[in-house]
Amino acid sequence: MLRRATRTEATAETAIATGHAGPAHVLVVNDDENACELLVRLLTRAGHDVERAHNADQALAQLSVGRVDCAVLDLAAGGIGQNLKLIDTIRSSVTKSISGVRVVLIAQQGSSRLFSWQAGIDAFVARPFHANELLAQVNDTLSRPDGERERHRRQEVDAASAEAH
Repeated sequence: MLRRATRTEATAETAIATGHAGPAHVLVVNDDENACELLVRLLTRAGHDVERAHNADQALAQLSVGRVDCAVLDLAAGGIGQNLKLIDTIRSSVTKSISGVRVVLIAQQGSSRLFSWQAGIDAFVARPFHANELLAQVNDTLSRPDGERERHRRQEVDAASAEAH
């Protein structure tokens, strides 16, 4: 019989994976304020401690002042380039707490998938998506051990590359 994990179970799994007690700290970066609020509510109901940013500058400010375990990026106004630029800034940071943030990208399917994995994302959610799909990707990303992240990324790059050909 399948059942949905309780908030307590989900929080415990996340605490084990991220190495700290309490809910995961998630930053939602979305330039559509209504969509951002919907994602914040969804992730909050799933037991996460959620902050919001509406552009790359706000996101970088949030990342630099607080502990963020996972960033959910969906900057539609600038296209995939806006998201890739932010991912590059995160990954190239000299500050480990920023460069090590897990990144879940929400974007259109297609060629952006391969470039996104190559840029260093931890999960890709194609629009349109179901709420459960996003929650599953965030939770999988948070529960993946640090030592497995690069291997997972390489597998996804290979799969996206095979799809492109």
